[in-house]
Amino acid sequence: MGKTVKERLSNFVFESCLADYRFDKYKTKSKEDNFRIKELIFPNVDGKELAELQKVAQEVEFINKIRDIENTPAEFMKPEDFVLQAKKLVSGLKIKTQVLNKTQIKKEKMEAFLAVAQGASSEPKFLILTYERAKKTDPFTVLVGKGVTYDTGGLGLKPAEYMLGMHMDMSGAAVSLGVIALLAKRKVKRNVVAFIPLAENALGPSSYRQGDIVRAKDGTFIEIRHTDAEGRLLLADALCYAQEKVKKIDKIIDVATLTGAAMVALGNYTTAVFTNNEKSLLPFERAQQRVGQRIWRMPILPEHREDIKSKMADIVNSTQTRYGGACTAAAFLEHFVKKENAWLHFDIAPRMEATQYDLLAVGATGEPVALLAEALSE
Repeated sequence: MGKTVKERLSNFVFESCLADYRFDKYKTKSKEDNFRIKELIFPNVDGKELAELQKVAQEVEFINKIRDIENTPAEFMKPEDFVLQAKKLVSGLKIKTQVLNKTQIKKEKMEAFLAVAQGASSEPKFLILTYERAKKTDPFTVLVGKGVTYDTGGLGLKPAEYMLGMHMDMSGAAVSLGVIALLAKRKVKRNVVAFIPLAENALGPSSYRQGDIVRAKDGTFIEIRHTDAEGRLLLADALCYAQEKVKKIDKIIDVATLTGAAMVALGNYTTAVFTNNEKSLLPFERAQQRVGQRIWRMPILPEHREDIKSKMADIVNSTQTRYGGACTAAAFLEHFVKKENAWLHFDIAPRMEATQYDLLAVGATGEPVALLAEALSE
């Protein structure tokens, strides 16, 4: 079924406002002002419809603030900076904030999370955002966002050209922040809690090493095969913590710029999604049609679960095979999800950064904030 005129107008405003975005905070004088949209005029639209289109524009303006956070260089977006920006963004919304510091993270036995952070001069933070708009007896939707504020690859150092853009390796955290805040702005009747582990994967005298064995919060021993497979370590502990603290869960959604392998599989055009529950995926498949942001279902096969087994520990954080890296990374995360919980993993690495095919400014796309918020607003 084709889109209605109303839907087409809404999509036009949405895409226009996304495309009009510029990240020029560090330009002494912007040379692109003459090419910015000054006004959108709809002569045959009544007042009610115009108000709805203005609301769309305001929501995109909000998503563009998330893009600002993603695009900010790492020297200005350390874990503590992200926390401050998050608090600023949700100010005035009915969202409770809690922040765990390094001592508290250690007390919670999140040793995998701390291992990633231990080489950096900036201390890790664990940001928790809670939005309650449904009944107190209703379950929570749990968001978990990867917040690596800069990723050098650790001692398994990335090649120089692959480090460009790694200030955006906290995009999963930014997206999770954007989704819960957008749901609050819309006053969606849903209970949502976002768990956002924040750390820098840096080089230092205390950096964790390949060959180390670290213990996750649930007691799983993890053999470190590669220090550049760090995001899944943050997520593992955050998933464990979330399931311990939230007693009644509707679904768990983790969002992460997790693997280059997802980009190899899908190019730069589609977010990869993995799930243990087919029914939970349906709202997101419907939402992609409405917002024009694509997702593609990927598998976790029994062989992928075998690939992450370790001879030295329970599991490995990076397999010895170069094939199926997005799938084995998803299998790693699945290990930390209780079987009774519906879970979706969005590997957003393919859509982290705008490409030459996007009618977007250079830098972060802000995906899939709109898609997730749309699906969760049903």
